[in-house]
Amino acid sequence: MKLYELATKFQLLNEILETEGGELTPELEQKLNTLEGTLEDKIDSIGKVIQHLLGDAQKAKTEANRLTKLAVLREKATTRLKLYLLDNMKKIGRNSVETPLFRVRVQTNSRPSISWTGDIADLPIEYLRVKKELDNTAAYNTWRTAGKMPDGFVVEVGQHLRIT
Repeated sequence: MKLYELATKFQLLNEILETEGGELTPELEQKLNTLEGTLEDKIDSIGKVIQHLLGDAQKAKTEANRLTKLAVLREKATTRLKLYLLDNMKKIGRNSVETPLFRVRVQTNSRPSISWTGDIADLPIEYLRVKKELDNTAAYNTWRTAGKMPDGFVVEVGQHLRIT
């Protein structure tokens, strides 16, 4: 098999990976195992696919961030315009306005907003919510210092692949 044929097969595998939601299925893994070529050729081709996917992923993240910012901006504009309409309807004393397209009404919220203006230390205990969660930094520091953890902890040191 020629090197360009191997690259074409890996491109097809890349496309299959995308249709499989990024999962390396057993069938796809079997196809990878049956490809001809030297180990170096396979690693080179897979490295190209990985770099291509990483580039596409970065582009997708950039676009997602752009779209997220656009969505936030549009939601903010919507909120401001609704507040503008509410303020003006209150100023003119109208609780309802009908147009050919919309019926706009001033509504009273079903639940009031409640906040605490004092120091959080003075908040009565019955109104205090405490969230318990693992402090991973403290656990890591304990493991790094002592080399072990109390019962109930699991420490797994994984491995990863570095491609340069």
